[in-house]
Amino acid sequence: MSPTRAAQQLSLIAAVALIAGCGGSSAPRSGSASSSPPASAAPIAKSSGAKQSAASRLSAHAQLGAFARSVNLRAQDAPGFSVAPSRAKTRAQGNVSGDGTLTRCLGVAKEVKPVFKLASDKFRIGTPLHTNEVSSSVSIAPSLAIARREVHEAEQVLKSPKAAGCLARLFDSLYPPGQAIHLPHATVHVKLGNVRIAPIATSDAARGTDGSVGLSMKVGVRYVVSARSRTVTVPSSLELDELAFLVGRADVNLTTTGLGAAFPPELEASAFSRLVSRALAASHTYPDVTR
Repeated sequence: MSPTRAAQQLSLIAAVALIAGCGGSSAPRSGSASSSPPASAAPIAKSSGAKQSAASRLSAHAQLGAFARSVNLRAQDAPGFSVAPSRAKTRAQGNVSGDGTLTRCLGVAKEVKPVFKLASDKFRIGTPLHTNEVSSSVSIAPSLAIARREVHEAEQVLKSPKAAGCLARLFDSLYPPGQAIHLPHATVHVKLGNVRIAPIATSDAARGTDGSVGLSMKVGVRYVVSARSRTVTVPSSLELDELAFLVGRADVNLTTTGLGAAFPPELEASAFSRLVSRALAASHTYPDVTR
């Protein structure tokens, strides 16, 4: 996970709050996120010699795609959740990375475009104002050195109060207070603020990988609803956890979002464990990711 990706995700969770405020979430299958049974991390069987031999005959690009597909989350990893429909892209009032402001603020090198990237579906449960969502992605850096540099930079950013302040200021500039959503019979002002960023310890859970990093971003949310000359304020919160690890030059990310309802920590831990287990096993089957 690069520092640039962290800032982009911070911008994304603000968009989630704005969309949720106008009822943009779909209705998932019945069930409660807090009562969903955790998806235990099933052990990954070792690849057979025949499978490894077949994989070795694939092109480098095909190996990267097969690796990503074998690692990313599937529906059974999030019991009770349903696949979220594709969401229309929300443009922020600016670009957190395109003009170089972010890299200068954080004091990091410009993010290098991966040679391959594949994301899982997004799995969601809850209601528009109380939603949990989880997804994963796999990005392959052009080289081992670039992959390791970006993880190292992310670790340094998370340790820096100056960098955390920078991200908070960028967030405030993109989402000033009072974003308005006009509904047929009401107006909703979504007010975001009090951004808090903190590291998450991942080294134990990512044992055996080539490095890991994690961060939690929390934002206060208030929905101010005006209808028929009455105003009601609904307080809420938005939290995003981003956990990442390296296997060779493969950067595997787990993203969980909780709007108005905390994402179950046991499910987050289980999903991360599965990703680690799958990636370590797949790196032997598809060795191009390690060189």
